[in-house]
Amino acid sequence: MDLLRFLLLLPLRLLRGVFSMFGWILRPLVGQVSWSAPAWLPATGGWIRRRPVRAAGVLAGALALAAGGWFGWQWYQNRPKPVEPERISMTVQAPEITDYTQPSPAIHALTVVFSGSVAPIDRVGKPVTDGIVMQPAVKGEWSWQDDHSLRFMPAEDWPVGRHYEVRFDTAKAFAPQVLMADDHFSFDTPAFSATLVNGEFYQDPQDATARKTIQPVNFNYPVDTADFERRIKVVLGQSDGTETALKYTVTYDPQKLHAWIHSQPLTLPRDENSVRYSIGKGVRSARGGDGTGDELTGRVRVPGLYSLSIDNVTPTLVDNEKYEPEQVLLVQVGGNVRDSDLGGLIKAWVLPAGKQGEPRGDGAAPYPWDASEVGEAELRQAQPLKLELVPTENDYDAMQSFKFQAAPGQRIYVRIDKGLKSFGGYILGKAYATVVTVPDYPQLLRFMADGSLLSMSGSKRISVVSRNLPGMRVEIGRVLPDQLQHLVSFNQGTYARPELSYDFSEDHIVERFELKRSFPKDDPAKAHYEGIDLGQYLKEGKRGVFLLHLSSYDAVAEKKKEDTQKAAENQPQAAPTNDNSGDESEGSDDDQGAMADNGDSADGSSPTDTRLIVVTDLGMLVKRSLDGSQDVFVQSIRSGQPVGGATVSVLAVNGQTLFSDTTSTDGVVHFPTLKGLDREKQPTLYVVRKGDDLSFLPIGGSTSDERKLDFSRFDVGGERNAQNEGQLSAYLFSDRGIYRPGDTIHVGLIVRAASWTRSVVGVPLQAEIVDPRGMTVKQLPMSMDASGFGDLEYTPAETAATGTWTVNLYIVKDGNAGAQIGSTTVQVKEFLPDRMKVDARLAGQVPEGWVKPDQIKGIVDVMNLFGTPAADRRVEASLT
Repeated sequence: MDLLRFLLLLPLRLLRGVFSMFGWILRPLVGQVSWSAPAWLPATGGWIRRRPVRAAGVLAGALALAAGGWFGWQWYQNRPKPVEPERISMTVQAPEITDYTQPSPAIHALTVVFSGSVAPIDRVGKPVTDGIVMQPAVKGEWSWQDDHSLRFMPAEDWPVGRHYEVRFDTAKAFAPQVLMADDHFSFDTPAFSATLVNGEFYQDPQDATARKTIQPVNFNYPVDTADFERRIKVVLGQSDGTETALKYTVTYDPQKLHAWIHSQPLTLPRDENSVRYSIGKGVRSARGGDGTGDELTGRVRVPGLYSLSIDNVTPTLVDNEKYEPEQVLLVQVGGNVRDSDLGGLIKAWVLPAGKQGEPRGDGAAPYPWDASEVGEAELRQAQPLKLELVPTENDYDAMQSFKFQAAPGQRIYVRIDKGLKSFGGYILGKAYATVVTVPDYPQLLRFMADGSLLSMSGSKRISVVSRNLPGMRVEIGRVLPDQLQHLVSFNQGTYARPELSYDFSEDHIVERFELKRSFPKDDPAKAHYEGIDLGQYLKEGKRGVFLLHLSSYDAVAEKKKEDTQKAAENQPQAAPTNDNSGDESEGSDDDQGAMADNGDSADGSSPTDTRLIVVTDLGMLVKRSLDGSQDVFVQSIRSGQPVGGATVSVLAVNGQTLFSDTTSTDGVVHFPTLKGLDREKQPTLYVVRKGDDLSFLPIGGSTSDERKLDFSRFDVGGERNAQNEGQLSAYLFSDRGIYRPGDTIHVGLIVRAASWTRSVVGVPLQAEIVDPRGMTVKQLPMSMDASGFGDLEYTPAETAATGTWTVNLYIVKDGNAGAQIGSTTVQVKEFLPDRMKVDARLAGQVPEGWVKPDQIKGIVDVMNLFGTPAADRRVEASLT
């Protein structure tokens, strides 16, 4: 019993011990705390001491009851439950802002997409008349696009920045079996906003005294211009901290979505300052809604009198027409300056290779001078460098250049004295100095011409230009005639410079020859020219389609490598082992060395060039008819005459001949349509043969324009055929092409159908006149007579914008302008009055003798500037 009593009282004793320990720990912080137990606690302890068996039974019963309750709850939670129907959720796509830049702005609809099928099947594609309430109410139409997409199209454009609540009556709006997760949603239309874009300081390129700042502002809705301009404030900040209010003007785009705030003309300040633009909050859209919530501020820098700067000085090399590099010093100025002004202030010196007091070994690189290390003493030891001014196209330009002559690697000290003046009066306040390094002459190796065709009857030499190289290696790969379809199919580049895929290389389609040439050691700045004769590779039965590769070649380096390799082979080698990895590794190294010799280095340090050359006298031209049939024309490149008796074939991608025929005396072959041929029979190229001559032409389709082989020096595309006989086209022209504001513009129109037997009388047409700003100033209905001719007249105002005016002609469909069928442009400019050419002579003149006065008649021919007769001119003459 004593043990049972001890166990029952143990929790109480532990609790008392815990409280005692906390009291002892907290006594220094809170002091002495006294606590008296509640009345039930001593009574419970006494009852346990008197009746320990009963107390143990009560405790066991409480534990059993708690365990049973816990297990019962777990059973209730995990009991089988009935399957609940899926609840449908929805995603709301709020309407976007209307695109006001379009001629006819399209209003965006509100779309609700449901996760499942919810629409009554009989209402799909029809308007919804009840079961949906939107607050605030908006006029428009709800409609089911499909069984899970609901759309609302408003009758008018959405209001600006409005919050909407939409609630569904599920019994009326959805199918009866649908269980919705929610029956309402909300959305907001975008609020009106204004954004400042980076402003700019503007100086008129014609008038140096016209200076101002411009601050662009963008809006997402058309702005209320009056409300916007009322909230603008423009002030000029001075260097002393004071501000001066400035006048301003505002211009807008036609849609009022962009505004440009122009300050009043500014004077040239001595010190740099800025113009501050502020736009007060509350700017509203022309379509209503709440205004902007924050004030917008922006600053535009205004340069001072001495703000002109030199941005950088860079030496570079420019190739002339002889492929020879010329050393040029480029000077980038922070403003437009006159070349002669800069030429009088810029000086250059070639600095010594070493610095006094600094040790320098033989062959060491020049000392890396810095501009701060160069003084008058160093300049006395330096060599002055002559700079030859390169005149610019314009009187004033920010980029100026000077030719010079110096050894590559030398350090040049460049100084520009202060006082340089730019267009607009800005001055370089302090001298500028820098040190630049003369660049090395770059290596050059390339085919000179850009063409890919050589005539069989002419010279078969390819010219190569090189510079600063010891030699060249030429790989000549002659494409086998039965492999041409692979060249067309696997080519990923242009035909001038083909690029075959990694898995299918040139090794699969060519037989290769190699040519090596060493160049005489010459000035690295001088171009060296070589010729490659392809005629020696043209033999009987061999065709003239070549893939040429150029790379650098150094005979001395190659000889050293061969000697090193032979020496390594002659050295005693270890006994062979069963491990072959080392042999494979060595073979891999040898292959890499061979690739490096070919100039195909990964870093691209050695110049290379590639070219496809076709040596042939057979030129081809292919025309496709509306029915898909093909007409192939073959002519001699040498004489330009048709080639008869030539065999023309159409090859498939697998090399199979799909069609083949022989040209007539006119050099023409007709093939049926190639439509319907695909997979292994997909047409790839045309091949023409006559004797030992061969040529080819890739077939269009998936082949891009830049990958077509062009045998012509002029456009042979022509005008595409109309798709039907009634298709209209128009030709518009003006009487003289240039007018002054206020002059009447005369435009003639010729309209024809594809079949000239069809009349265009009664076809509704509309002419549109667009000014240089892109705004339509007038639309005129037009009708053609039985011959298809018409004309229009338009007189711009005396204050009309000058520039390029456009006249477009459209077909009218459903009362609106449809497809455009013709267009022309005219120039409206302010120019001097028309100059006239006058030719005067006397009628009835005789070589000898006199003419009676009553027989004298003057003939005056007057032509105006545009070459047309000058009508209605008053002519005065006097006879002495």
